[in-house]
Amino acid sequence: MTPLARRRCALSGLCLVLCAVARPGVARAEDNAFLVQARADIDAVEFDKARESLERALLAGSNGPTQLAEIYRLSGEVAVAVGDADGAEQAFQRLLAIAPDSKLRDGVSPKIKSAFDAAAAALGDKRLRIDYVTGPGTITLVVDADPLDLVAGAAIDYVDAVGGRRTQVKKGKFRIEVSLDEAAPVPHKVALAALDAHGNRLAELGSLREPLAVPAVATAPRKGAGKRHRASRSFLGKGWLWAGLAVASAGAGTYFALQVKQDEDDLETLNKDSMNHSFSEARAIQDRAEDHALYTNISFGVAGGFAILATVLFLRGDPRAEAGDGDGDASAEAGRSARLVPSPTRGGASLDLVLTY
Repeated sequence: MTPLARRRCALSGLCLVLCAVARPGVARAEDNAFLVQARADIDAVEFDKARESLERALLAGSNGPTQLAEIYRLSGEVAVAVGDADGAEQAFQRLLAIAPDSKLRDGVSPKIKSAFDAAAAALGDKRLRIDYVTGPGTITLVVDADPLDLVAGAAIDYVDAVGGRRTQVKKGKFRIEVSLDEAAPVPHKVALAALDAHGNRLAELGSLREPLAVPAVATAPRKGAGKRHRASRSFLGKGWLWAGLAVASAGAGTYFALQVKQDEDDLETLNKDSMNHSFSEARAIQDRAEDHALYTNISFGVAGGFAILATVLFLRGDPRAEAGDGDGDASAEAGRSARLVPSPTRGGASLDLVLTY
């Protein structure tokens, strides 16, 4: 074969590859400018420029799964055209990992088909697989399988209360939890996406037309938001009642103290005239004085307990002046009490003040 014939044969083989690649797709509104330029470069059979445009389209980070799949498909085809077999196989593997149903167009060159088949054989049945779980105000991207280690984050999309589209992004690998911000309306409706290192969307779950439901965070009702109830105390919870009893007990103690003084005076008078009185008379006066002394101590002790209880009730204030939910106040009131508990002692009795909060 002459050199001219060999040159013509080589050119014919290259033309077969070029014709298979140079089939630009239809431009879409969501395509970035670099992907549109890559199609034009391929149509002009300028494959070096096409590779650069495809790399810039990938780095732009604004591609959805459909655009990303096209970038990897065109990258594989262009790599075959420039003789980069490894680059072609890598691009086709990524294509099949994110879009396993992808197929080559009819009429592609045998070299492109060979590279595609080699990538499919190397990848096997390994595919990117994602799922999700939800919690109150959160959604978690679960990466079940990522054979080429493509996932680098997650994004959620939702429409806010005024109709604007919002996106929240979080980096991660295997389980990526994203919490909705305060602008997310209730009920929460979101779309979830797995992102690559550049921010491109490898795969999506749900959409803004058919969103995923996320349970809202349970919030406690604001104080005073419901019906307000007036808490009330029982009769025994009135501070003025116990203050009055304290005064009465102190009065009784004073009376018995005066009786003790009178008994002491009577005993002293009897002792001065002991020749005219018997011992039993003196003993009776002494017993009466001891009883009066005991009553004095008990009265003043009870008065002190009543005074403390009255002070506590006054310091707590009137619950009717407090605003709050009925159930909360009722339970709080039930958990707070004050009472006097009598206890026997040697030679008498005592009263114990028991306060409960």
